[in-house]
Amino acid sequence: MKAGFLQSYLEAFPSIQGFFTFDAALMFLAYNQLIRAQGIAGDVLEIGVHHGLSAIAVGALAAPGRRFVAVDLFDEMQDHNESRSGAGNREAFLRNIHCFFDNRDFLEIFAGHSNKLNAEKLGSQFSFCHIDGGHSPEETYRDFDLCSRILTSGGLLALDDYFNPSFPGVSAGAVKFHLEKNEVLKPGLLDSTKYCFRNVPLKPILTLPSRPPSTGCLR
Repeated sequence: MKAGFLQSYLEAFPSIQGFFTFDAALMFLAYNQLIRAQGIAGDVLEIGVHHGLSAIAVGALAAPGRRFVAVDLFDEMQDHNESRSGAGNREAFLRNIHCFFDNRDFLEIFAGHSNKLNAEKLGSQFSFCHIDGGHSPEETYRDFDLCSRILTSGGLLALDDYFNPSFPGVSAGAVKFHLEKNEVLKPGLLDSTKYCFRNVPLKPILTLPSRPPSTGCLR
């Protein structure tokens, strides 16, 4: 991460088209810092990069020498956009990424539907995944399944639009996955736009101090 990254990102935020909040970016960065303190650092992935607004934050989470895999249908494959959610632009994405990363050798772009990705080829050393692709139950379920296979133990998965009533398929797909494979990804962290899950955590991200025994008195 370059010096002054956060300030530059905040200043550029209004000029980049996307459906992301700066608060969510701060949440990504903070939670990633917490798992990195536990020795969890690796590749990162985003499904649905659009113009790069959230991808800038996700790319900054990649460990030194590791990959950022960016997945989108982009302009040329919108006929495969099953749920008509978003319309990424490759030129805008690359232009915005170039503003924040001097060395872009870590970037791997997959132009296509995420259901064409192969978990075995991607590997299982991803410490952070962000799902913001297709919003149907089937697409969300498939993306959850993919990410559950590539996340390292203790890695984080952030899901977009879980609480958005305009896209009920997102929560439906996530709930279906959790009911069928509830030992794989554990829900736990959230804000108003994102729901975060952790892959078989080794230990909790946050340990809250225990409360002193109650005396029955209010002070």
